[in-house]
Amino acid sequence: MELKVLVGLEEVANESSKLLIRSGYSAKSRTEKRVDYMKKGIKYELPLGKELVSYIKKEKPEHWRKWLEQTEKYLQSDNDKMLRPTIDRIDSNDNYCIDNIDFLPFYEHIQKDKAIGVTVYDFEKKSFREYPSMASVGEKLGCSRETISKYSNSGVKYLNRYAIQSEGDKQSKRSKRIERVQTYDVVSNVVLNEYDEAGTIIREIPAQIHTTMEFPKIKLERNHN
Repeated sequence: MELKVLVGLEEVANESSKLLIRSGYSAKSRTEKRVDYMKKGIKYELPLGKELVSYIKKEKPEHWRKWLEQTEKYLQSDNDKMLRPTIDRIDSNDNYCIDNIDFLPFYEHIQKDKAIGVTVYDFEKKSFREYPSMASVGEKLGCSRETISKYSNSGVKYLNRYAIQSEGDKQSKRSKRIERVQTYDVVSNVVLNEYDEAGTIIREIPAQIHTTMEFPKIKLERNHN
């Protein structure tokens, strides 16, 4: 049975402002801290704090009405996280700007992310495999979708073994992918040994090596699930 809590207009308006302010700061933080965002050069070009609320009300009043509606449903559900309104980028390769944002409930935002095709490169087996979503990759590798998103397009190998590449438009790019993915820039975590004159290891030094992994005769394994 769906739980609905009675909420007033003033409560909806106040909570809408709080949620939008929080979402703005979270979006900006992602552009500054997440490797996949930084590698794509994604920027946050919107105001912050109360100025963001005023800006949306003025420039996109229909967006603000949508945010109010989503906030009301969120409150009526007794703050069900899946119904919380979120700022979504229409084009996932573009910036947070007024012409590239929409507002979606969290569950719809997740569903959109899940629809992004993902390719996982296995450096031990020297093969790669295509998956229909980040969630399916997480299930295969035993981690969360958020972890897959973090490593996707970052150039850093997950578990020092898997390089992860995501595509916004999998079908249109598939014909070009085989040729394009023959090499992949990665960062490998290694341990360097320091020896004395007798050839004995005296210490181990953790380090990172930036290199390019090649798949000259790569085997493509498609996911048919």
